Amino acid sequence: STLLIMFPSAEGHRRFVPFPSDFEVSGDEVSVSVRPYEITKRVNVKERWRDRPLGEVFSENFQLEKNYLEEAALNKKLLINDLECSPEDLLRNGDVVTHTYLMEEPPLRNEKVEVLAENELLLVVDKPEGLPCHPQRSFEKSSLTEIVRRGYLGETWEYLHPINRLDRQTSGIVLLAKSRKGYMLLSKQLHDDAMSKLYVARVAGTLQGCTSGSEISTEEGEASAIDVLAASKRTWHSVCSLPLHLEKHKTGQPLTTVVDHEKGKEATTHFMTLRRFCDGTSLVLCRPITGRTHQIRVHLSALGCPILGDRLYGSQHCVPTPPGAISTELDEDRLCLHAAAYTLSLAKEDDEDEDEDAAKRTDFAELKENLPLQTGFEDAPGSSCSLVYLCHRQPAWCSGKVISKQGAPR
Repeated sequence: STLLIMFPSAEGHRRFVPFPSDFEVSGDEVSVSVRPYEITKRVNVKERWRDRPLGEVFSENFQLEKNYLEEAALNKKLLINDLECSPEDLLRNGDVVTHTYLMEEPPLRNEKVEVLAENELLLVVDKPEGLPCHPQRSFEKSSLTEIVRRGYLGETWEYLHPINRLDRQTSGIVLLAKSRKGYMLLSKQLHDDAMSKLYVARVAGTLQGCTSGSEISTEEGEASAIDVLAASKRTWHSVCSLPLHLEKHKTGQPLTTVVDHEKGKEATTHFMTLRRFCDGTSLVLCRPITGRTHQIRVHLSALGCPILGDRLYGSQHCVPTPPGAISTELDEDRLCLHAAAYTLSLAKEDDEDEDEDAAKRTDFAELKENLPLQTGFEDAPGSSCSLVYLCHRQPAWCSGKVISKQGAPR
């Protein structure tokens, strides 16, 4: 079988999610940010916090300075069980700490979320880089679910939950359940063996086993941007099966995954080189077979080809700035990884156990009924047995002067 992966053209009707009314565009129109607002958080005292001073706990866990905590308590912005308190007060079992503060969220790139497909249960969107999937830390209103809920579905819409998640710095396809019923139904149906995920990454160097004669390359600036024809698994140049272990999370530190042959879980990723650039970097197609945290990033780093901009896993390369573009502080937090396509199987494999055939047919039939079609792909070849969601947008870092199959720049 063959699989065609490409960035579609911009023709036809495309839907973008407007930023909510409390977002403001910067003067240079490069970034957008929500206006500062007051927010109140309530937190139950954890076991490890008991019998320790409030100020010490909040300084250690939330990086709040002593002077700030004293002022917050004085202004009744910091309370224990809704009562006035002091940073020196000891926290007890059952206490609830309330903290009211001015929220100033980091700016985002002025790039709108695109709606690729939708029905009453599901939204399929293309998430811009730098945008977390759900509210976290300093990103509350500046999160995918909140922007889509408030800017597209409406302020009164109560439920929107990611079925798959992408790292904040990763752009691409995210499936959002529009109701709890939809989430329970689709998260159960969209199991790993029914979903194939394809990512594009720009990495330092060239993967071993990838020769220039087997690369698939297009001219710089060509309208289709990337056309990849992969003829079965035999065409994947590299396979990485290093076991991965998620290290225990430390407060104030990012989640980190490491290669660990003793404690690590099975992890497999297929890679295929699409282009080699004159600056010594490569564009790589990635297909994760398993779904470990940071799997693609760690596997590429372990192979000696870290993703550009991935400082957590050893990249020393900056993300290339497109010709004519203005470099900003946002460029320092970029990652060249894009979830370009999701393929959902809607039929059983030929070698499926016949005893499971009837049940599988029922599951796939129900899945097909519950998934929206992406406009422009309703009659795509193979659509009767699979459903493909494709991003229209090509990340700017996919472009550059490439090396031809003969090894000469072009």
